[in-house]
Amino acid sequence: RVLLGHEIPTTWFQAVNSGFIFTLAPVFALLWPRLAKSGREPSTARKMAVGLFALAVSFVLLYFAARRAEVVGRAGMLWIVGAYGFQTVGELMLYPVGLSMVTKLAPARYASALMGVWFLSNAAGNKLAGSIGALAEGHGDATVFRGIAVGSVVAGVILYALAPVLHRMTHGAEDVLPQAAPAAS
Repeated sequence: RVLLGHEIPTTWFQAVNSGFIFTLAPVFALLWPRLAKSGREPSTARKMAVGLFALAVSFVLLYFAARRAEVVGRAGMLWIVGAYGFQTVGELMLYPVGLSMVTKLAPARYASALMGVWFLSNAAGNKLAGSIGALAEGHGDATVFRGIAVGSVVAGVILYALAPVLHRMTHGAEDVLPQAAPAAS
């Protein structure tokens, strides 16, 4: 944790994800419209599948870091920074994309309720993450990280393969671009 002769406090690593969000969110905000304009924007399901692949890469990095820590007693800080970077890419390809899809597909009458279901699914995911984290105590960090990486790849492959079917099921809702708000007079 030494950088340019200064020891980095471990608490500072909590800000790495936020730093990546602030850095990468504008990139993705510019990327999707540009790809759409050129006709190369991937479907929502494909974006989400790539997000799962990025998540898998982050856990592969954590797996190698945990293995190194088992041998040497610690791992370099770049492992965690790299993992946070890939997790942020995955987050930006899953969360806002999925949230947008819920608003596009939800019937107007049930839009608020379905947004609530989206947020409840996040709560369920956080509960599952806590349960999986508890497994690390009995199985070891490297084993748990490897399991999450494999699970993310499997889920990503399934989602990527189902993307054409899911796209057809949206009946064109995915292809509708948001309209600009009318100017106030």
